Amino acid sequence: MSNMVMAILMAMIAGIAVTIQAPLASILNQRIGQLESVFIVHLGGTVVAGIILLFIAGGNMRAWRNAPWYTYLAGLLGLAVIASLNIAILRMGSAATTVVLVTVNMALGAVMDHFGWLGLEVRPLTLPRIAGMLVMGMGAWLIVR
Repeated sequence: MSNMVMAILMAMIAGIAVTIQAPLASILNQRIGQLESVFIVHLGGTVVAGIILLFIAGGNMRAWRNAPWYTYLAGLLGLAVIASLNIAILRMGSAATTVVLVTVNMALGAVMDHFGWLGLEVRPLTLPRIAGMLVMGMGAWLIVR
């Protein structure tokens, strides 16, 4: 299997996971509260990752000190994702929330690629990429309205 096919499959799995996770977290939010649901979602992920790490003898956990300080903001951003999706799904529904999330993610990702931010390989903004973003933006607008 080529690297590109594998990357596409992994991106599809991530898309499926986010699309299913968001409504589940929203249900938790409605039943137990905003902060509580964010805690439960991340606790569940922590427990599963911890179990996997136990089976692989800790992996490379000792190297955590070698990562730049700002990489640890990923955990804070994960909290923001779950908390924001909890609120958005209640107000817009799953489809509209997902399309806004994906459209903003794609646009910011294209800018980050263009400038090579956070160590990404530079991938210039081209006219076809910009056209694709405009089409996605128009599609998002149609779905949300």
